Amino acid sequence: HKTLIVSFENFFTKYNKSKLLLIGENLPKILSKKNKNIIILSPTKKINEMYNVIDLFILPSIGYEGFPNVLAEAMLSKVYCLATNVGDSKRILGKYGKIFKKKNPKDLTKKIFEFIKKRNSLSKINSRDYVIQNFGINEMVRQYNVLWNSR
Repeated sequence: HKTLIVSFENFFTKYNKSKLLLIGENLPKILSKKNKNIIILSPTKKINEMYNVIDLFILPSIGYEGFPNVLAEAMLSKVYCLATNVGDSKRILGKYGKIFKKKNPKDLTKKIFEFIKKRNSLSKINSRDYVIQNFGINEMVRQYNVLWNSR
């Protein structure tokens, strides 16, 4: 999360009414004491409600994901996404998000500012149909059948 926090602090200097919402386990609570615009929540089963209140979803992962479900979930809620190029992130995002360099707050900050400039056209994008068509159960079954029948 270090990249995300540093980037938010850089972004915050210009947009000081912005909020950063972090949801998950083992997040350093000191962050929210240091900056009141950083909100830390425990994991929730109402994650769809969270996606509906954010303007931008950021996955600052440094590795270990194969298929980061959170990207597809955010895109199903039509939220624009930024992510590091780990696992299938680039494939999942397609044209509905951007990749930023791993462990590079400067690049992430740049991508956030690019989003802000274009947010009227990018916010609430129509990525839902894209995710359903490319990663939904019907496509998964189709690809499984193609693989199985190719043996």
